[in-house]
Amino acid sequence: QTAAAVKSQAGPVPNAHTYTIIVSPKDEHGNENTQAEVDKLIDASEKVVSDTVMMSGQGHFYFETQNSLAVPGEAPKMTVHCSGQNMSLVQSVVARACGLPTNEVTVKVGRVGGGFGGKESRPRFVAATAAIAAQKTGRPVHIILQRHDDMLSTGNRHAFQATYRVGATKAGK
Repeated sequence: QTAAAVKSQAGPVPNAHTYTIIVSPKDEHGNENTQAEVDKLIDASEKVVSDTVMMSGQGHFYFETQNSLAVPGEAPKMTVHCSGQNMSLVQSVVARACGLPTNEVTVKVGRVGGGFGGKESRPRFVAATAAIAAQKTGRPVHIILQRHDDMLSTGNRHAFQATYRVGATKAGK
């Protein structure tokens, strides 16, 4: 219900979705991308090797989606139960978000593992959101992301394309 009530006034943004669209002699800030010196050295090489390598993207697909239970204690203390791998980061972010010193924020985790890297830094967003809501309402708040929302909000390793050219002498220098 809350998500449906949110209104956005963002306009369309150009979609640069491939490497060849993104790379050009001038970048979006007007800087020139030149490699004249490197090109001269490679062109003068006795042996030149070049290729393009493409790697598809990868999403973290851990077993348990991002979730946090924030329980306000005696004001202004906060306890957060979080599924994550970096509790000190969660503690500092929750403390900052709630305007508390870190020693008044306790973060607990039942077990660590199975996150494949996706639970290292990303739990801080859900934990801070739950903690702010718990602080405002004075009641426990439990946020559990649905799989679709989790995959959209936590990021991933993006696909990339790399083109390289290497020059060397016959002696291997």
